[in-house]
Amino acid sequence: MSIYQRPFFAKSVEDRTPIEIITEADSSLGKIYFFTNIRNLTDDKVTHRWRYKDKVKAEISFNIKGKR
Repeated sequence: MSIYQRPFFAKSVEDRTPIEIITEADSSLGKIYFFTNIRNLTDDKVTHRWRYKDKVKAEISFNIKGKR
């Protein structure tokens, strides 16, 4: 069973749902979100690491709180 389902870039996330899914992006968008629906990892920690030209530009870690 896959633990990652439905990854999206979006303009916003509300109630665990991506809003205005983005299929193409440029610098005019400003802030965007990466939404990942993660399943079956309750109580685990996940890290999204963003790299550009082999350098880490951002790293966001969070704990999975539910089965969803």
